[in-house]
Amino acid sequence: MDTATSAGPQVTTLPVFLDELAAGWAGWPGVRTWRSLGGQLALDARHDGRGHVTLGVTLRRPGHDADDTGWSARCVFLLEAGEETTRFARDLGALLEA
Repeated sequence: MDTATSAGPQVTTLPVFLDELAAGWAGWPGVRTWRSLGGQLALDARHDGRGHVTLGVTLRRPGHDADDTGWSARCVFLLEAGEETTRFARDLGALLEA
């Protein structure tokens, strides 16, 4: 899956987005986001500046955008910045390659 991120108009894969989060273990300002081209999957990440990353994952009904009233499901994960985020990025990348 490829899409533009909040970091700019470039197109990036989900594994690359997650690797960039892991590389930013020291923190970043604001929210970093990633969306699949169809908008069914969206991620948003915030670094609290104290060693944790909050990663929100939202699934949406296929064929509908974020402004639609169709169904959606959201889960928020708290990851330790650094090793845990790096391991998450590596494991998800391996899963997507399978």
